[in-house]
Amino acid sequence: CLDNLKVLRENPQVRDKVVAIFAEAEPFAASDNVDAQLYDGFFSDADRAAMKIVLETEPRNLPALDITFVDKRIEKLLFNYRARNFPGTLDDAEQQRWLEHRRQVLTPEFLQQYANELQMLSQQYAEDKTKLGLLKSLWQYATEIV
Repeated sequence: CLDNLKVLRENPQVRDKVVAIFAEAEPFAASDNVDAQLYDGFFSDADRAAMKIVLETEPRNLPALDITFVDKRIEKLLFNYRARNFPGTLDDAEQQRWLEHRRQVLTPEFLQQYANELQMLSQQYAEDKTKLGLLKSLWQYATEIV
């Protein structure tokens, strides 16, 4: 990293080229998907401390957890965390909300594209049993949540 910085400092033409490339780069498209929004910015120290509490909380106690977050993304992320990992902690309304979310995201077109990508990766890593096992687990998870 420091070597790269030295190259940029000592070579103005390289620095200018790098600046031009990044100036032309298109920003990430805004997304309604809270998982994709993770790349929109960092969490505050207070929010990171609160998230640590969430991770240390027994799953059965998550619904009663009363924590306020500064970053509004975290509320949705917490819901997704519970729904994906501890669906038994969801009440009836939350289960319905999770079902609707899955219907919106896991469309037939998305699932076909996902299956195609997993198939391509399976062929690419045909000799790697560990990666094949992970790919199989990803497919099983996808079929379970549909």
